[in-house]
Amino acid sequence: MIRGLLIGLAASMLLPAAGQAQQSQPLSVKPGKPFTHKHTKLQFPAELYGIQRTRASALEADELDVSAAYDRQDEAITLYIYRDISGALPVWFDRATWAIETRPKVYGTLRRSARPLPFVPPRQSAAAGLIATYAASDSPFRSTGVALMPLDGWFVKIRYSSASLDADALDTRMRDLIAGLKWPKTVRPESAVAPVAACADTLAFDGAAVPLPATAEAAMIGSVFAIPVAGKGKAAAARQPVVWCRDDGVEPKGIVYRPDGAKDAYMLAPSDAGRGIMVATDPLQQVLAKDGPPGWSIKFQHLSRTLNYRLMDRLPAPTQVIDHVNKTQPISTVTTWGKNRSVQINADVLEKK
Repeated sequence: MIRGLLIGLAASMLLPAAGQAQQSQPLSVKPGKPFTHKHTKLQFPAELYGIQRTRASALEADELDVSAAYDRQDEAITLYIYRDISGALPVWFDRATWAIETRPKVYGTLRRSARPLPFVPPRQSAAAGLIATYAASDSPFRSTGVALMPLDGWFVKIRYSSASLDADALDTRMRDLIAGLKWPKTVRPESAVAPVAACADTLAFDGAAVPLPATAEAAMIGSVFAIPVAGKGKAAAARQPVVWCRDDGVEPKGIVYRPDGAKDAYMLAPSDAGRGIMVATDPLQQVLAKDGPPGWSIKFQHLSRTLNYRLMDRLPAPTQVIDHVNKTQPISTVTTWGKNRSVQINADVLEKK
């Protein structure tokens, strides 16, 4: 049952509010010419190491999530750029490595290179990126790897698989690829990051959480703090660094991440696509509640909007959150991208007085 819910949740990460599945759309890119991402100005070259760009596509409108692939029989490279709405780079890297490590039919038996995971991306002075490469056996590829780094409120991810390079040589190749891309001349400085580690303890839950009344006031409260923390452009200040741990002591295992070891908050991250569900006490509700329960918010963060669900009277377990998101409608939707920001209250789910 849990696995079925997870599959549904992972798929819903890419669903618009109306519930229609998004499809990858080809980008209008001239063959043999580089493609420049309009928001970051990072260029996708026409070829990499003699491998022609075979496709360029967008999963979200306005280039919020784009990719370019360079494929031939012995090499496979994909570059991604997608909006950073959470600042949780170590979390998305952890999900990316999990996606590699759990595909034995593609990569066979894997052994990760001993080289350090943190690295200093171009134009940065701190080790703000993470990279991992693996030796593969019983696979068409000899090695595979992933790198993730920040860029002015966006993430740049690189996946590379090779039939000829060993894991250490692939690590060197990927760092060379990253350095050779045409980066913006100036970028926002970022803090150093550390890979996700297992949490020292596990979350405790005081019984099943009960949804609080879905009032218009609650809907507006949930919308106030729905704008992601991600900064805008080079002038924005870097976030305070957060140390994320993965709590494998609760179900579903492997997708529950806690900021700074928090005992009353967590994020669900079923994939490495940058979309997640944040569960935490609502600051404004804490003030308004007085002697009542503070209220725990459930915010489903997409790249261009945040869906706010009914507040809970206590910290809900991840399985309850998944069930709640899969079976109920949000009480409000906040657009977090573009010039025309809006808050839409879902009157159909509000309680009638």
